[in-house]
Amino acid sequence: MVLGLLIASSSTVLACGDDAPAPPPVSFDSGCRDCAPPAPTCDDGLSACGMACVDLTTDALHCGSCGNACGEGVSCTSGTCRCAAGQRVCASASGVESCVDTTSDADHCGACGQRCPAGATCVAGTCTCAAGRVVCPSDGTRGTCVDITTSVLDCGACGAPCPATFDCVAGVCLCPSDRTLCGESTPAARCVDVTTDEGSCGACDRACAPGMICESGRCVGECAVGDVCTTSADCRSDPPAALPDTPGAYCSPEVRETVTVDGVTWDEIRDAGGYCLGDMGFASLGACELGSDDGCPSCAQCHLLGVDPVMGPLTACLQRCDLTTTGWATTRSGCREGYRCDIPREVCVSGCTSDAQCRATWIDADGDGLHSDGETTYDAASSATCDTSTGRCTNLPFDPDARPGDPCTADSDCGLLGHCLVGWPGGGYCTRLACTLDGRGCEPGSICLPYYVHADGACLRSCTLGDETEPSAILGAGGGDPDCGPGYQCISLRGAASGGCSLGAFNDVTEPNIAEPCDTADDCYSPYGLGGCATTFGVRWCALAQCGAAPFGHDGGTRSTLCPDGTVCVGDPREYSQCLRSCDPALAGADCPASHVCHSMGDPRTPVCFPRCRGDGDCGGRDRCLEGICRRP
Repeated sequence: MVLGLLIASSSTVLACGDDAPAPPPVSFDSGCRDCAPPAPTCDDGLSACGMACVDLTTDALHCGSCGNACGEGVSCTSGTCRCAAGQRVCASASGVESCVDTTSDADHCGACGQRCPAGATCVAGTCTCAAGRVVCPSDGTRGTCVDITTSVLDCGACGAPCPATFDCVAGVCLCPSDRTLCGESTPAARCVDVTTDEGSCGACDRACAPGMICESGRCVGECAVGDVCTTSADCRSDPPAALPDTPGAYCSPEVRETVTVDGVTWDEIRDAGGYCLGDMGFASLGACELGSDDGCPSCAQCHLLGVDPVMGPLTACLQRCDLTTTGWATTRSGCREGYRCDIPREVCVSGCTSDAQCRATWIDADGDGLHSDGETTYDAASSATCDTSTGRCTNLPFDPDARPGDPCTADSDCGLLGHCLVGWPGGGYCTRLACTLDGRGCEPGSICLPYYVHADGACLRSCTLGDETEPSAILGAGGGDPDCGPGYQCISLRGAASGGCSLGAFNDVTEPNIAEPCDTADDCYSPYGLGGCATTFGVRWCALAQCGAAPFGHDGGTRSTLCPDGTVCVGDPREYSQCLRSCDPALAGADCPASHVCHSMGDPRTPVCFPRCRGDGDCGGRDRCLEGICRRP
């Protein structure tokens, strides 16, 4: 219809036919792009607000006039924003208006913007705290309802805080039932758990020494061995020992004694605070075994305490100390107060208490390696002093001409920082222990061999391995390395021809018995003194070491002039190698001792007799004990 009207109003009459021009395009564009749309036409009683017709007397978005919106909860009545009966319009902190009941609204209690304290309610236009609570200043000017009988910030009265660690009980600052008040009436007063607090362990201000922890009100070391104690029941490592029948934990109590030697008297304190020994007992009854990792925790090691003529060696676990990480010269190396790190054994033992004590010299007259009555003398010319910071004697006398390997009866017979290995062939052996540490290196003519007779190395007299020419020097009880002397072998370092002089296992066993049972090294075939009684998986068996060293012609395979017929050399010649008995896998170990199994070892893989594992605990990592062999399942 519209199109027809437009065509009819045209001033040009269009002809029909193919040659007639096309009509112009039809446009609905009025040509006014910025004009507002026309307002709607509203019925009576309604007003146009934008494109909508609204009732300005009742519309909450356009109350009385377009765009005059009422707040939340506010209605529009007769063109005016009104609240319900009993309510009034109040603005919030952000300016938003709403209808509130000022008789019950906690943010507008009694009047707009009058906020009640935190925890209070608005009752009949009045802010009211719960029974037993009072308003204390906080949270700006608003305040808070507080129970001053229990609040640690307002205890008994507003603004009366309790010290840290205290509780508020009935309006009074008191320690909790499981705490003890320490420093009463001082600014430093605090409530302490004396069962765990290292500064007040067992009682106020009873501080634990560095390196100690507080456990059940006692200062103890992280290692159970070496704990403070008064009875064996205090020791945490094992059940208390019932000597002499049952090995176990044992408390060596503190001893304070006045000692007199050669007319000189001084006071000594031994085992200060008590010392828990682990797995103490006679080796014959199953106590910890010397030279074995069995029996002692990793923080301790087994040591000889004495020898009973009937029961044999009396041994116990002593707490290890660490010379390498804590400073051997300036600290206790992890030992507690009253103790020192004994360098020869690397365990915590009683420290010195006086200069006179350091000037007393022990001489092992009977050569048993143990302190016996009458073996201590006093050196009046000594200038030795007791370093209380380390518990160790310093400025000890020494022989400036002595060298490693020289005979000795006491440490003073050896060189600076020297130590006498008493009981060794030839009347003792001078060495310097912990030679891998700074300031403790070896003199010319000696060599530091780490991890042999001492964890941090020992200075041994230099020697050449395998240069013995007389058969009697190689085998037999009188054998010995020519560079070292009778009873000594030459220990090679990483398979080299040179090494250091150490104890040799020279004995009268001249026939090879590798892999056979043994009790001591004297039971085993030992050319060049290199044999010994090894312990593996609880099996004691004869072994022969260092077969891969250069003088014995190891060619990277299994050949070695040291190994007797029926055995092969297995291991890395640069590290550790040993002669092991050959076996035939087809015989399923029938050609091995009952305690051994035929096992392919080394590189190249070689079938040899090796002790059977007893269970998965003997195997490391993910290996399992399968048919007596540790291997990956």
